Amino acid sequence: MVRTLAVVAGMSVLVTACGPDASTNRDWTWWDSYAGGGAAFEVERFSTLEEMTEAADVVLEGAISDVVPGRSIPGLPADDRVGYALVTIQVDRVIRRSDADLPGEYRVEFLVTGDDWNTIRDSMIGTQGLFFLRNKGEEARRLGLPDHVVDAERPYFRLVSSQGLILDRSGTAFVPMGDPDDALVRSLSGGPYPHIETRG
Repeated sequence: MVRTLAVVAGMSVLVTACGPDASTNRDWTWWDSYAGGGAAFEVERFSTLEEMTEAADVVLEGAISDVVPGRSIPGLPADDRVGYALVTIQVDRVIRRSDADLPGEYRVEFLVTGDDWNTIRDSMIGTQGLFFLRNKGEEARRLGLPDHVVDAERPYFRLVSSQGLILDRSGTAFVPMGDPDDALVRSLSGGPYPHIETRG
């Protein structure tokens, strides 16, 4: 049986086939598979890039440089195993960074299911875009969780929402996890890849 690995903001989605992007020689099949699945059960949405930028602990422009298996979520049967892909961002530009005590390396956790790591690595590594991130340690601190939980979570980031990953697809904006019916996603998708001024 062939198993595939899908990475989303908070749930797994079915991987379907499309085709390669001949202009960049990158096969976008895996990214195209999202079809908005990352937006399911989401409680936070943003109306503008400005609003999403202000809500993030850090906003980066860069490329995915590494993908490895990350932490796992215990207590599930082996066939329903769920864990994280740990994605490292090679930073070209820090657009915004809060005054919080954030780590210098940007490692982003994506919830995954399956075990086809070759597919995910080949699809993700080298992909460039904008990453709107929240630090998991800062979230734990804001929730009033104990210091040991805050410290354990501080090395890790997540997307602010399914809208928070905007990829550069041959000069056009591609929001692979976003709900295609969402107003912000509609305004971005297929248009020019956005430039956001660096914040002081």
